[in-house]
Amino acid sequence: MPQRTIEKMGADEVAAIAEQVKDQEEILDNVDNLGSDYLQDKDGLRKQITRSKKILEKDAELVPQTAGQKDAIFKEIKRLEELVVKEMPTVNEMNAQLGSREADQAVRKNLNFQKKWNSVLLRLKDLKRRLDPEDPFAGDLERIRPK
Repeated sequence: MPQRTIEKMGADEVAAIAEQVKDQEEILDNVDNLGSDYLQDKDGLRKQITRSKKILEKDAELVPQTAGQKDAIFKEIKRLEELVVKEMPTVNEMNAQLGSREADQAVRKNLNFQKKWNSVLLRLKDLKRRLDPEDPFAGDLERIRPK
């Protein structure tokens, strides 16, 4: 069974959760003025806020904190890229004219590649996002696709 990785969230996802927490805390602070419907769900709202804050904390922990951690992640990325690029379909193969025999071969090759390397590709994307969490395209594997 492939190893499941915990992926670093993108900056927009982190901002959305932080905004949600802020809104929920504001509702909780003003619950007495909002009416009885909000009073009944006060505990549920507190639990949701706590859960969201834990998600944000866990996500923040995924970012390497020291130069040694960054170096280790960078080395792992390079090692995985060397493995994957050898069998990855090239840009030219993937851009074959639709309906042609070459396009059908490229699709088959890419499906087989994805099936064989799925767990490694997920790990590679995750590591790239951890190394550069501010880059929304950090996990884009098209950057390493051979020409």
